[in-house]
Amino acid sequence: MASLVHHVSVDCADTYRLGTFWAEVLGTRISDDDQPGGPEALVEGESGIERNAAERAAATS
Repeated sequence: MASLVHHVSVDCADTYRLGTFWAEVLGTRISDDDQPGGPEALVEGESGIERNAAERAAATS
């Protein structure tokens, strides 16, 4: 039985930089809604479907 991963989220400090890196590796692009310094960066897949996301998690104590 095969598995299919639909979404991967990564906690990181610089979401736009990491998202841009993965967009270049995968030959795709960052969502038009995302900007440097934002809380997330969505890397779009085929047909605009989200492929993965770099997100900044809330700090825990």
